[in-house]
Amino acid sequence: MNFSRIFQKKNYPLILGLFVAIFFVGTTIVFLATRTEYDNQGVVATNFQSSQKVSIVHENVEQFFTAKNKNLNKIALAFGRHQRVINPSLSLLSWPDNTLLYKKTLVVPPSDEIKYSYWEFPVLADSENKTYILKIENSGSESIDLLLVDKDRYPEGRLLINDGEYNKNLTFYFSYYKKNQVGLLLNRLSAYKPWIFGQPISFVILFFFYFTILAGLAYSLAKNNDDKDNTN
Repeated sequence: MNFSRIFQKKNYPLILGLFVAIFFVGTTIVFLATRTEYDNQGVVATNFQSSQKVSIVHENVEQFFTAKNKNLNKIALAFGRHQRVINPSLSLLSWPDNTLLYKKTLVVPPSDEIKYSYWEFPVLADSENKTYILKIENSGSESIDLLLVDKDRYPEGRLLINDGEYNKNLTFYFSYYKKNQVGLLLNRLSAYKPWIFGQPISFVILFFFYFTILAGLAYSLAKNNDDKDNTN
């Protein structure tokens, strides 16, 4: 292959265009293959105007919820506006045995907006139709504002504050992990893949594969342009 013919100045826009096109196609495939999706359940709010604020310092807050699907692995919880960093401690317990599954102290930066904070934990593969308790504790000495919504926003939920039941729920939702369809296809193919697939060297091979396609297309088009020039 005569590379000097390919990399003539008149072919620069063509080469650049082909490279950009192949690059974006490749990155799109990688993104779709690795992206995950979530099914959400609970109180997914787009605005919080109807929410009621409750402040906690030493109160014990427990939100009960029942997972409808397998692979529970994320909880989103809305906090009120705050001018300082807050550090709520979240615990996830199974019900009715109250077994502690996961625990994490969040670091929520100051915010003039009401928005969700997210807690992602290892997938609970057998979560379908099981009831869990989200326990919120204030690890600091100053109050933390939680947001409550009417019971009808999530009828299956149950909220206890200091063991007293509220006819409300927290503004929260929970999510189930699932692979996107491209990821599922790759997972099924992975049973037959060679060991090199997914290794760092596979990305080098992929790059040279793209480069070979680019060079082949550029050479073909450059040769076609030369033939036209010779004809003229």
